[in-house]
Amino acid sequence: MDISKDMELDEMVPDLVYRHFKKIRESDAVLVVNPDGYIGNSVKVEIGYAKGLGKKVYFLEKTNAPELDCLADEILEANKFDVFR
Repeated sequence: MDISKDMELDEMVPDLVYRHFKKIRESDAVLVVNPDGYIGNSVKVEIGYAKGLGKKVYFLEKTNAPELDCLADEILEANKFDVFR
């Protein structure tokens, strides 16, 4: 195990979280790219943050988890990106 790499990662994570939250604050909406419906824990937190700010959240695919799908303002079909124009 390389401790210096672990320390670098520990230092990077808060910065990445801050930058992602900043981008969400600056955005009009959030597009969640979720292949096969998968949404990881970090993205779940980001979705909650976006919803808390009143942002619209769009998923590319249904998750088949009602507690997640209900957070999407819309689940977009692959060719239905005109919502962002």
